[in-house]
Amino acid sequence: FRNWTNLESKVFADDNLRNIGGATSPSSESISTKWALESYFSRLQYDFDNRYALSASLRRDGSSRFGANTKYGNFASFSAGWILSNESFFPQNNVFSFTKLRASWGQTGNNQITNFASIALIDSDNYVVDGSLTSGSYTRTSPNADLSWETNTALNFGLDLGFMQNKLFLTAEYYTSKTTDLLLEVPVPQQSGFSQSLQNIGELENKGLELELTGKGFRFGNVQLGFNTNFSTNNNEVLALGEGQDQIISSNGVDFITKIGEPMAQFYNYDIIGVYKSQSEIDNDPVTPLSGTEVGDYIVRDANGDGEVTPDDRVMMGDYNPDFTYGFGFTLEYKGFDLAAQFYGVEGRKVSDNMVYDSESGEGFFVPTQYYVDNYYSDNNPDGFFRRPDFSSFSSAGRLTRKSSLSVYDGDYFRLRSLQFGYTLPKSITEKISVGNIRVYMTGNNIFNVTKFRGFNPDGLDTRSRRRETLTRGWIQSASPLTRFLAFGVNVKF
Repeated sequence: FRNWTNLESKVFADDNLRNIGGATSPSSESISTKWALESYFSRLQYDFDNRYALSASLRRDGSSRFGANTKYGNFASFSAGWILSNESFFPQNNVFSFTKLRASWGQTGNNQITNFASIALIDSDNYVVDGSLTSGSYTRTSPNADLSWETNTALNFGLDLGFMQNKLFLTAEYYTSKTTDLLLEVPVPQQSGFSQSLQNIGELENKGLELELTGKGFRFGNVQLGFNTNFSTNNNEVLALGEGQDQIISSNGVDFITKIGEPMAQFYNYDIIGVYKSQSEIDNDPVTPLSGTEVGDYIVRDANGDGEVTPDDRVMMGDYNPDFTYGFGFTLEYKGFDLAAQFYGVEGRKVSDNMVYDSESGEGFFVPTQYYVDNYYSDNNPDGFFRRPDFSSFSSAGRLTRKSSLSVYDGDYFRLRSLQFGYTLPKSITEKISVGNIRVYMTGNNIFNVTKFRGFNPDGLDTRSRRRETLTRGWIQSASPLTRFLAFGVNVKF
């Protein structure tokens, strides 16, 4: 349950007044919202002789966010495990110390939509009736009494291997999951009174592999070492959309396309291949450029080869889902000194960032970055690849190419997520001052970040509207900078 009040006024006696209390005629608006979740859960577990394990569960969830006809959903799961290393036939040696096979199948439900998304919401507005301005109301969201749970059905196979008395441990997972009844904003004919409607449509399949290797307790003289490393992939494919649909084009700063047979929410924009540097280049181009193209505007690739640049020349440019992620870390101890670090990386991700997008647009509404200043086309910089700055009435082609390959960026990075270094004083010192233990340390997060991304944070997705994020995943809006943290401390135990 949430309840809040907005106060607003545009009439102040003095511009120096910064408090609503100084307003001449403030207006107020009170807003209340609440939602509820009701769940029933049952589980059965069985273990035999520490060799065979079975588990089954069934749950029933009801959410007030869904339609009157379909508030409840049923979700089941099942898992089984076999510890081979506890079998009598398993070889007993110092190499293999543990082996387990695992498999699971299960369903989960998603209700992460806005409150009251299934009903028609009313807003107030003014209308002109018989030449007079009259207050009134209108329906701003499309109702859907059958809106219900998005369901994910996953199948997982796993293998756990322990070596050298489990000092070295390997985990491997392969999974496939299918999401049905996706909760998506679907474009609808505007004759309905709406431009889009939240519906349960389509299917999405994800497949991936996860590997993790850990080691602990390795000693080399006075040095003790532990480590971990992991690697994962995930590939998704749209299997179905709404009836009669094979693609959905969405926009949130730049354009995205969700198409059957392709990954969800791919960037879908014009591919820029240069800048027109003279009027003769425009006049003699065998491809008819965008209407209103001027010297200094972008050259757009004629992707479909029909001899003219149209919206059909937009091309898919990758998506937010990375090709793979990886990480590794270690702990090291030597004669009272200890060092621990954790690294993480992402490869094959594409993003678009509102701040970078605006500051590299060449328009006069935003402060340009140094990167744009160094790389825009001009007589002094004929090799520049950004369109010329136009701080007044920029061309219609310039407006259309805001959404282009130059607005889609590599979101790859390699990051030192955490680092800690410490020293524990010898007992010979602490005992003299009647203290059990003293450790001094330095710790830090995000110590360095290697990336070509020019924004604040390639992980900072737009989460302002959960209803829109799925089809425009990869658009970064108002992201906070990645925080680098350093601290020094002392731990004393008496």
